[in-house]
Amino acid sequence: LQETDLGEFDKAAGPPSASSRRTSSCIARTPSGGESRTIEDPELTATDRAALLRLARDTLEAHLAGRPLPPLPEVPGVALRRGAFVTITELGVLRGCIGRIADDRPLGDVVREMTVAAARDDPRFPPVVPTELPGLALEISVLSAPAELLPAPVEPGRLVLSRDGLIVRRGRHVG
Repeated sequence: LQETDLGEFDKAAGPPSASSRRTSSCIARTPSGGESRTIEDPELTATDRAALLRLARDTLEAHLAGRPLPPLPEVPGVALRRGAFVTITELGVLRGCIGRIADDRPLGDVVREMTVAAARDDPRFPPVVPTELPGLALEISVLSAPAELLPAPVEPGRLVLSRDGLIVRRGRHVG
């Protein structure tokens, strides 16, 4: 979901994460390919996508102004249990990106939390300040539920760059 084009929706599995909580593993903007089959999601309507982007923008504005965060919009998509990444760019350059890969919370709550985290907690950048707001663009990458790839080992040709992400687990370690 990009503020500049509500028709695009990137349902990628997202970048790798050290945990199922928050991560700042975004290293570049993920293109939401126009012909990609991943942009179709019957559970998120155009109204849902627009409401989620408005929620992210309103959340960022409230956070930077020190006001309470906005309420969740009354659209069905905010209740879906999904992980998501919120990416903030300034003139097309990455300014912050943090996400949650776990799909154990409502999407609206995840979008609010990750918007604030991307603006404040990405260790690669200083926190966003109010004077930057007019030049910032937001993108939300909503993640599909993780699916186990079998048989192991996975044939690399089955993975599609800019669509698929991997979660690697070994014992207690996840990344």
